[in-house]
Amino acid sequence: MIIDHVFEFCDAQDIATGTLSAASSVLSDDVVDLAATQQDGFFTTVTTTRLGEQAKPMVLVLTVTNEAFVNTASGTVLVELISRVSDASITDSDTIHASKSFATAAAIGTQMVIPLPWDAYNRYLGLYFTAVTGNLTAGNVDAHLVEAGRLTD
Repeated sequence: MIIDHVFEFCDAQDIATGTLSAASSVLSDDVVDLAATQQDGFFTTVTTTRLGEQAKPMVLVLTVTNEAFVNTASGTVLVELISRVSDASITDSDTIHASKSFATAAAIGTQMVIPLPWDAYNRYLGLYFTAVTGNLTAGNVDAHLVEAGRLTD
């Protein structure tokens, strides 16, 4: 899988941040600015286009880098892709484009792929991780946006 650093939300982020209480949320380490000007690997200035205008489907890939633990027998974590128009201070009341729950017992290396809907995304994208059941006491994840056709590269 080819990963573009511009579309990286987190790299081994501790989503428990000490202890994440049930029904509490934490924002991804990074927020993607879809209108930002970036330098590619060849030092060419490029502007990231809006995802709703992409010619190829995109997916959100989450990889468990440290198993998540909760203080209940079976816990879940909800991840939501959220966008905001005006600035990077994303909240869980902004526009939700995709969401998926995963079991907190997901083994290290487990990948979850969430297809992104063809949609008009706002300028700033971020992820919200919410402990759905129980208090989350550990857990690290990587999260990236990737072209769907690049998952096996």
